[in-house]
Amino acid sequence: MPSIDRVAFEVFGIAIYWYAIIIVVGMILGVMVAMLLTKRRGFKTDDIMDILLFTIPIAIIGARLYYVVFAWDDSWTFMDIFQTRDGGLAIYGAVLAGIITAYFVCRYKKFTWRQILQIIDCLVVGLILGQAIGRWGNFINQEAFGNLITNTSLMFFPYGVFVNGSWYQATFFYESMWNFVGFAALLYFTLKYTKITGISTCAYFIFYGIGRFFIEGLRSDSLYFLKDLLGEVIRVSQVLSLLLIALGVVGIFLIFKYKQYLMGDSDKLAKVDCSGECSCCGSSCGVSNDTTAETISTIETTETTDTTDTTETVETVEAENTTEEK
Repeated sequence: MPSIDRVAFEVFGIAIYWYAIIIVVGMILGVMVAMLLTKRRGFKTDDIMDILLFTIPIAIIGARLYYVVFAWDDSWTFMDIFQTRDGGLAIYGAVLAGIITAYFVCRYKKFTWRQILQIIDCLVVGLILGQAIGRWGNFINQEAFGNLITNTSLMFFPYGVFVNGSWYQATFFYESMWNFVGFAALLYFTLKYTKITGISTCAYFIFYGIGRFFIEGLRSDSLYFLKDLLGEVIRVSQVLSLLLIALGVVGIFLIFKYKQYLMGDSDKLAKVDCSGECSCCGSSCGVSNDTTAETISTIETTETTDTTDTTETVETVEAENTTEEK
């Protein structure tokens, strides 16, 4: 299998790599999916764009920091930390930094817990699509492959990939296909089961964690925990995969335990003006002043009706007592 030139084209002498193009395409499509899903659930486009404008850059920084921490070389200089054009972005760093950033931006915008989970449910669908597409950048760079293939009957793509004169397991392809399946499943689930808030996020943690754990075990370029001290024993991504799976399982348990607070008709959010401030708490809690006014009016009407009924009952009793006395 012939290798593909890493450079797609040049602009004013600056090389534009296929890897960057593929990552950007995956990012754009992922953002489009997330925007459509959040809009379907009634969130304002401006709010989601604000979240993404913070989340995406910090996710990229997190991807680089994750790689630098676990792949640190004593020969590196301070400036080498910023040399992303030579590779060195770890998806787990992006996932962790991105989700944490999205959460804090949502809290800053005073979204409720249920609304935050609804937003992240939509974001993870776009995220796993971007991951599925982005893995093909590894194919262009001839990286993220697995063990050497010695059986000639298995020397074919997509089981293997030809790198530097030898065949290796195409682990980038395995993960890409796994993520495409996950994208289809999460998209279907998120569209169909709108009343179950937070489940898509937990399902992403479990699904991606399981796939990454086993695929990481095949890779030949893994990052290791305390490599200088323990050697190539504990793969960082496998440890994080297990933690992600555990987090997803615990999350599902908590969601069903507190389902009365988290479950409901998500489509109703579309009927609410999220831009207004709640007249009872003064925050942008997702309920408009009109909605609050209607609720208060209903309560007052009910109270008035109850008072009238009580008055009529008292008058009737008094009239009966007067008749008996006569």
